[in-house]
Amino acid sequence: APAFGVFLFRQAVIQSVPDELLEAARIDGCSEWSIFFVVVLPLLRPMIGAFMLITFLGMWNNFISPQIVLQTADKQPLSVAIAQLRGVYKTDYGLLTAATVVSVLPVAALFLLLQKQFISGLTTGAVKG
Repeated sequence: APAFGVFLFRQAVIQSVPDELLEAARIDGCSEWSIFFVVVLPLLRPMIGAFMLITFLGMWNNFISPQIVLQTADKQPLSVAIAQLRGVYKTDYGLLTAATVVSVLPVAALFLLLQKQFISGLTTGAVKG
């Protein structure tokens, strides 16, 4: 995700922050830090929200590396714990379904909170035609 984030933010800065806006802020007497916090950061909020959601989903759904690296069950993520609910001869599908629903709730809540930023962050720079 870090390389993807660098590319995503580079594209967002190039497409959503015009040079004229930065020059106008400099003419008004803003320092470089105040330009970043007052001008650039509010323009990048949709991209930050989209990147947060994509990164969170990547970490939340991480399956292979924790399964390989972690030795104790108390440190494993929820996806690995759900996979271990399956038995060799019998699987309790009610428990498996309940665990899956519980694991989806935080992701759904985060998406509902960041829905506006996610959609506008993904459509930034989209060109019609």
